[in-house]
Amino acid sequence: MARGGGEYNGGGGVLLSYKRITLLVCLINILIALFVLRFLYASSLHIFPNHDNGVKYTADEIRRMEESVRIRRSKEPVELVRLVKKMKHDVAIAESSVELSPYVKGKLIDEILELLRRVEEKSNVTLLREAVETWRIDKLKEAKELIQEQNGVNSTVILEEAGITH
Repeated sequence: MARGGGEYNGGGGVLLSYKRITLLVCLINILIALFVLRFLYASSLHIFPNHDNGVKYTADEIRRMEESVRIRRSKEPVELVRLVKKMKHDVAIAESSVELSPYVKGKLIDEILELLRRVEEKSNVTLLREAVETWRIDKLKEAKELIQEQNGVNSTVILEEAGITH
């Protein structure tokens, strides 16, 4: 029983060496890898087709979609949204700069509420906005007159409080 140098003769006369078995296993692995890559490539063609096989809409459907988008945009209160954003920005700036005394805050709140009560109940937002804007302009004028009258007597507090009402 002599050992051969890494060769096996299985009785069929075919000589198999470790080198040949390794090459055979590598060849089988390469064939399997190529088969998997081909399958993946073929399936990706079905997922992402090159040709334009998408949904085709009729002219009437496209017109209805465009009309729907137009109606949605026309119903959106663009002006109101813009004004709310502006007011939020103005309030954030005003709050960060100076804090009004509670007495002044209460007085301003009471004046605005009284102004809004005087405006008719069925008024629209535009009339209410105009009334508040007119009130604000009047308050600014009053603040400027007070500043000019006092001319230095505790003027920094008045300036700060006048700045809040812009």
